[in-house]
Amino acid sequence: MENAIVFCCDLVGTQTLRFLIEAGETVDVIVLTRDTPEIEDLARSHDIACLKHFGTPDVLAQLKGRRFRWLLNLWGTAVLRQEVLDIAERRLNIHPGLVPGNRGTDCATWVIRHGIPAGVSLLDMSAELDAGDVYASDEIDVEFPTTGIELAERLKLACVELFKREWPGIRDGHVTPAPQSGTPRSFRRADTLKDRRRDLEGDAATREVFAWLLAHDFSPHSAPRVVSGGKAYDVTISLTPVPGSGSD
Repeated sequence: MENAIVFCCDLVGTQTLRFLIEAGETVDVIVLTRDTPEIEDLARSHDIACLKHFGTPDVLAQLKGRRFRWLLNLWGTAVLRQEVLDIAERRLNIHPGLVPGNRGTDCATWVIRHGIPAGVSLLDMSAELDAGDVYASDEIDVEFPTTGIELAERLKLACVELFKREWPGIRDGHVTPAPQSGTPRSFRRADTLKDRRRDLEGDAATREVFAWLLAHDFSPHSAPRVVSGGKAYDVTISLTPVPGSGSD
């Protein structure tokens, strides 16, 4: 039996994979789920097989008959079927949200939109997305006016730190997963795309907000102002036409 297969991409995948390699962990196969040259360089320099799981036929067929102690989903973007999960004795997924209230995608968006507690989790993996038992989690404080991109970047770094701290204990069996508790709530990319669009002609509340912002925008002399937590903030607004959108 081989030791570990790692699904990964982007910054979180690069940093956690480098941590594993530098810690002397045996990584037998890397499955790259998004173009990430840094990960390809790591694989090449350490003579690790690197399969690409994007824009190509199902590379997982190449793993037929192989078995691993661990399947680590370190920011891998592929949704893994049960038959894939079954190639490993144990599994771990990095998730940029606290479960069960923030399963699925775009966790930073829903923290800000719905006031969901922000944090990161290390999960066991099951066929149901982000429904596995929890190895460890960290909560993160979020203050107004944190933007989605700012929070997303903080969550990425927190994912890396949580994995580095907890992986040795998880690997050695000292940290065991516990079932999720609470009301499940899952979000899909389709939910994000729907929520990010507002029709000002059909949404009176949004139209009122934009009317207020535009009416008080006398930049650079004065600007609309909001107050939160006793702090005042001047607001600027920039509207850029979407090419080819017409009246849509």
